[in-house]
Amino acid sequence: MRYNFTYDSKSLYKIENLLPRLKYSKFPTHIIRWLENFEEDDVEHILTLLLNFEYIPYNELLMRLDDLLYEFLKDIKVDEGVIFIPFGKIGKSSTLITYPLKHSNAFKSRNNFLIQFDYENIKNTNQYKHIVFIDDFIGSGHSFCKVYSSENVKKWISENNFESVNLLAVVTMFNAKKYLKDRFPDLNIISQYRSAIFCKEKSPLRFFGNLDETKRIIEKYKYFKYAPLGYSDTEAFISFFYGTPNNTLPIVWANTEKWKFLFPRIDNSKISEIRDLKKEYAFFIGVYNRLGLDILKINNTYEYSDHRPKKRTFAYNTKEHHSIIAILFLKKKENLEDMVLCQLLGLTNRELKDIYTLGVRLQIFTKNREITLLGMSLINNINAVVRTENFRKESPMNMLPKNKVYLPKQFGGKT
Repeated sequence: MRYNFTYDSKSLYKIENLLPRLKYSKFPTHIIRWLENFEEDDVEHILTLLLNFEYIPYNELLMRLDDLLYEFLKDIKVDEGVIFIPFGKIGKSSTLITYPLKHSNAFKSRNNFLIQFDYENIKNTNQYKHIVFIDDFIGSGHSFCKVYSSENVKKWISENNFESVNLLAVVTMFNAKKYLKDRFPDLNIISQYRSAIFCKEKSPLRFFGNLDETKRIIEKYKYFKYAPLGYSDTEAFISFFYGTPNNTLPIVWANTEKWKFLFPRIDNSKISEIRDLKKEYAFFIGVYNRLGLDILKINNTYEYSDHRPKKRTFAYNTKEHHSIIAILFLKKKENLEDMVLCQLLGLTNRELKDIYTLGVRLQIFTKNREITLLGMSLINNINAVVRTENFRKESPMNMLPKNKVYLPKQFGGKT
């Protein structure tokens, strides 16, 4: 039986929790319309699955390209020219990212870069020592493999004797990386990596739901002609502001008489702003703010005291503060790889590096990114304080919104 959304406080609360993860790119009504594609018994699994969706708006795409390009340029001398080649047909995603690439600070930092769609018409190739194929997303690696393996491309690269051949993509699926490196060991890939959403070893979904059961549910929806796990069974779960790769699960982007999309293959909607609100981790920050404990102050002993300061001179409202607490708990509990941490928390490689740098400075992490004794003490202290105070038990009943209206005693200076 198809799901029929009930407009009550419990259902609306679930929808509201999805909005930050989707970067506020969708109205609640759009999510509700999409959920009504599914059978009623499957909706809870789908809501959990959607908490792991990754949506990248324009300004975040620009930021990620900037970080990746700076990472690449660390090993490139200033006087060495670089050719950037979008592979694929004009109008495809690989050509669309040339605009944000050209507007990134890293690209503007040098004047010996060239973006060229038709590599065979490049003149004076001796001025350039490196080539970089660019794309937004590498799902299976098949498309790039086809381009890179063509006789014309191999001949052109060989004749020009470039020092390095590189592939820069905003996001690359981990299996695609392996597929390409197995075939082209000398290819340097600069990218942020993501695992298949149903990968039992690396998927962030394993922290939230039943992978096998959710996968079984996804595979039974075949109202459209596409493979239920995406092109080549990639199991991607990502979308960009201009569209969704066909490697992403089709339940997200399929659009037929029987199925309404959430994010389309091609999206002409307005660009959304990034609002990185990670409420689950903000809870721990709120605990310490309320108790008057400066958890991120250097040389703090992290001791709980009933003598709480009446006035706070610091606040924790940045992405790093939210994430450093989450990383501490995840590394202690699961000892996760950095790739999985990035996917789970929505971080780029550079952002994760900055968090570790802060953690080292605070003596929470070692230079090898291991938790120190002080970090372990902090984790234990947080858990102890939460249990002691017990002012917010995260039970299903307590987490439901209450039908109460709170009115201020004063507003605008008037009672």
